[in-house]
Amino acid sequence: MDLDELFDLVRAVARLDEGSDRAEITAGCEKLTRLRAWCDSREVRAGRLLVRECAYPEKVMADAARSSLRDARKVMERATTLDEVPAFEQAISAGQVGAAHVDVVGTALRQFDGEERRELATRLDRLVGVASVATPDEWARRVRAEIQKVDDDNGEKRHARQRAAMRLSSRVDRVTGMGKLWASLDPLSFVKVSNRIDALVEALFAEQAPEGCPSDPLEKQAYLRALAFVAVCEGRGAAMARPEFTIVIDTRSLDDEGRPVIDWGLPVDIPPSVLADLVCDADVEAVIVCGGAVLHAPGRLDLGRSTRLANRWQRRALRALYPTCAVPDCPVRFSLCKVHHVKWWRHGGRTDLENLLPVCVRHHSAIHHEGWQVELAADRTLTVTLPDRTVMTTGPPARAA
Repeated sequence: MDLDELFDLVRAVARLDEGSDRAEITAGCEKLTRLRAWCDSREVRAGRLLVRECAYPEKVMADAARSSLRDARKVMERATTLDEVPAFEQAISAGQVGAAHVDVVGTALRQFDGEERRELATRLDRLVGVASVATPDEWARRVRAEIQKVDDDNGEKRHARQRAAMRLSSRVDRVTGMGKLWASLDPLSFVKVSNRIDALVEALFAEQAPEGCPSDPLEKQAYLRALAFVAVCEGRGAAMARPEFTIVIDTRSLDDEGRPVIDWGLPVDIPPSVLADLVCDADVEAVIVCGGAVLHAPGRLDLGRSTRLANRWQRRALRALYPTCAVPDCPVRFSLCKVHHVKWWRHGGRTDLENLLPVCVRHHSAIHHEGWQVELAADRTLTVTLPDRTVMTTGPPARAA
């Protein structure tokens, strides 16, 4: 990006004010993103120059920027990453990708050494065009697919690396005085720990929330999980029942061997051999879907006007259709969503699967209190009309990659 283009971006952003219309604000956001990427590239260049000039460049950068050593080290890591994927250096300088995209590449490369690392770097460098039109989350999914191609062993080596990379960190927040924990767990351990905590939340707090529990659903869930985590560490809690897994078989999506794709509903990738160990003592139910249609699901899926609340079988069927909130592009996972009656219950709506939709707390409030209009076709094509007449439409739900 030359200086003339840079100054044009700055001037366009500086013109944003109270009189700016929606189109101008949207264009300004795009220009801000490009400016931020350019600044990230200059920060990396400054880090490289400091390496030549002083013995402790991270400290010098942190002091000059009034930031932390952690932030400065992140800049140095980006410099190392960009040395291995030069196409991304050009792209971030041009404002086409951001620091978050580069960090995804760096995290992926640090899992490998030697020839495998060079192979992955070459693969990712060729995909810079994909990264330039993808969000960091979308780019991370593509990078994960490339990692699987490099491994090419059903994930066994990847799982071994993940086991070796497990870490648990702690610190005290300087402002609040609260203790904070960060855990990086291999996928199998993560699922086991998460399931244990979630099951304990259900066992301890199904009947009544404890005193001081937040009212906001997301904050409430986080609070209860924290209490359950402490209970696990202290050896308290009820005996756990057998774990349950609901697998989703999508007849419209086929794997490389022409078989329907099976989604185990796990937030992580687990090798088949490890997955077998995980589910050998669990209860497994199957839901078969085809686009927006549920071809088979256990339990009663239509309750009519007998009850307002969806039952466990309806939630499982909806989870098979919607891994996340049904509103277009909303990433909130299904477990944190409310089940919404498309035709509202108080307007005569039925608690039948065809009238139910998972939406996150934010969008559930928007539908009920901010005038968002939702229409659901027979094939589950969703149309959301906003108060400003913006219309968002999605086709029948598709399984997430």
